[in-house]
Amino acid sequence: MGLSDSEVITLSIMQEGRSQEFLRNDSELSFHRVVEKDYLHLFPGLISRSRCHRRRKSLMGVQREMLRSLMNRF
Repeated sequence: MGLSDSEVITLSIMQEGRSQEFLRNDSELSFHRVVEKDYLHLFPGLISRSRCHRRRKSLMGVQREMLRSLMNRF
């Protein structure tokens, strides 16, 4: 089944928020482990860390545009 693009973007935003909230730079591996441990019920189609990273990189432009659009509204 895998993750949808919106789920990959959601995880990306979660990872960014987590690193800013706790003032640390979590590795992708440690973040992926946290998702597997604590959020798997929300992301049952979780893919491997490396596939998730590639998808995240490919969707980075979409995520930037979404954030830019939100910033303009507020």
